[in-house]
Amino acid sequence: MTRLLISTLAISTLFACVGDKSTTDDTAPPDSEGDADADSDSDSDTDADTDSDSDADVNGFTGVMGFLAGFDTDPDYIPCALVFNTTGSPSGADACADCEWQLDFNLAYDSANSQDLEGCHDGSDINWTFGYDADYYGYYEVMWYYSAYYAEWSPLWLAAWDGTNLQFGGGYYQYPYEYNGDQYYYTRYWGGYGTTY
Repeated sequence: MTRLLISTLAISTLFACVGDKSTTDDTAPPDSEGDADADSDSDSDTDADTDSDSDADVNGFTGVMGFLAGFDTDPDYIPCALVFNTTGSPSGADACADCEWQLDFNLAYDSANSQDLEGCHDGSDINWTFGYDADYYGYYEVMWYYSAYYAEWSPLWLAAWDGTNLQFGGGYYQYPYEYNGDQYYYTRYWGGYGTTY
């Protein structure tokens, strides 16, 4: 399972970077519904998504998330390959104005299928809130992250969603880094995949 996760996440490295929006462009694009208010309208339909529009009805997620971490002269040495069996449920967080839908994700640590050679994780489960945006400044599908501490949303990782299947992730994978005259490779990468319903 660890090798499968590493292979899957390695393939997903195309999700590692999101281009920054130009600092001179401070206007958001119209959303895909044809209204130009970035999903801020408040019609009274019966959708379960947070923005009250009819663009997406997502009530849950089931899948896997993984975390890879390493810093070594051997690019293939990944001491931390953590696996989390992941479910999503409707979110009680503040509404993500730019998102088609948002869910609270529970990441249940799977110690049997994880590798942690350097104490990367304490074995606990993780709870995060994510929202999906199909049209981030007209170029990208992204997952937004909600910080309860700051009570705000921020775009985090690239994503791909076809209405059912969801894949997302980002970070660094075997990034070359010179340290004390030696060539090291830095990995710190989160990725996930699964299905929405």
